[in-house]
Amino acid sequence: MSDEEEEQRRPGGEEGDESGSCLPVFISKLLRMLSPSENNDAIRWGGDGSTVLIRDRTLFETKVIPKFFKHSNLPSFVRQLNLYGFHKTTQDPEVCEFQHKYFKQDQFHLLQNIRRKQAVEKPEG
Repeated sequence: MSDEEEEQRRPGGEEGDESGSCLPVFISKLLRMLSPSENNDAIRWGGDGSTVLIRDRTLFETKVIPKFFKHSNLPSFVRQLNLYGFHKTTQDPEVCEFQHKYFKQDQFHLLQNIRRKQAVEKPEG
């Protein structure tokens, strides 16, 4: 079962966080990735706490992603970021940094505003 399917299977794809509010599973996992200092070589908050910076793609794919998901595929992880409204901060292919207006370091009250984009059904014909 993919991570997307697992999230869809849960009611609302949400779980409680430390503040007692419900967050999408992906967002909770992203927060946990950023919490332990053991992951800082691979992923960390950007300098001002408003971005997520993947510092070492290889380390991130081999050591961090598999701890939280049933895969180790960076493009799948990036696709999930995009589904939740995260955007790459630069067009430079060497820089893997993302931001979301409601995903800020230590700003837990903003997290409730992050929602997965809904699929738009295309009309037949």
